[in-house]
Amino acid sequence: MRLGLVEQLGVGEAYNIMNAHEFDAPTLIMHGENDGLVPSYFDVNWYNAINSKDKKIIQWHGLMHEIFNEPTKDQVIKTAVDWIDAHNK
Repeated sequence: MRLGLVEQLGVGEAYNIMNAHEFDAPTLIMHGENDGLVPSYFDVNWYNAINSKDKKIIQWHGLMHEIFNEPTKDQVIKTAVDWIDAHNK
């Protein structure tokens, strides 16, 4: 990873955490447990910091960064669609 990208990721993460208390929309976070590009603690920190009362986080065991492009993508997609459907009533 280039140094500039690493720096920008850090700035973005700091901004997100500092402003997370303002975010109160229903939220579904899904992350591949074996993601080598984005650390899972980014999602966990965001999940813990947001003010949403309706939030869910899923760590997909064995999956990498592209959870919608994995052999179990049908299950991942179904989970996302079911969550969206449940919130679209």
